[in-house]
Amino acid sequence: MEVPEGLTLPQGLCCLLCKALYGLKQSPREWHACLTKFLQSQGFERTNFDPCLFLRHDPLCLINIYVDDLFVFSEEDNYLKQLGKELSKKFEITDAGPISFGLGIQFTWTDNGLYLSQEAYLRSVLACYGFTECRTVGIPLDLNTTLHKGTPEESLDDIPKYQSIVGSLMYAALGT
Repeated sequence: MEVPEGLTLPQGLCCLLCKALYGLKQSPREWHACLTKFLQSQGFERTNFDPCLFLRHDPLCLINIYVDDLFVFSEEDNYLKQLGKELSKKFEITDAGPISFGLGIQFTWTDNGLYLSQEAYLRSVLACYGFTECRTVGIPLDLNTTLHKGTPEESLDDIPKYQSIVGSLMYAALGT
């Protein structure tokens, strides 16, 4: 980064940025720290099991952060509106309304609660890797199958593809 035109600095001195610039390596870290500080000032606590999930007990409210998207769930509609006003005072926000789909997860609201489904995501994974015509089975292997370490002749031809398939399935397993 260069010093702005018209500004001269004595030898050995530099400018100190007061806020992170979009696109720099530390920008996501700074954004998360700023948002965390704000949420904590609003009574939220970061959960121990997920650094992007924040919880408030009274009223019960959950906020999940994914990059610059917030998924907000609360028992009270009034609190959602109040939190939205507080967020808009501090940040430029867009309220997309009740969530129905995000991050490959379909959200279905019923009188009995909220249901999460990754069917659409999993169908896209199957299509991507050419498994749409496979038949379903309850158990992928015979219960009496003994696994053994493969030989060099049995090695996979396309290791990155295999890793990508496993990564896609791990996302689905960890997503919900």
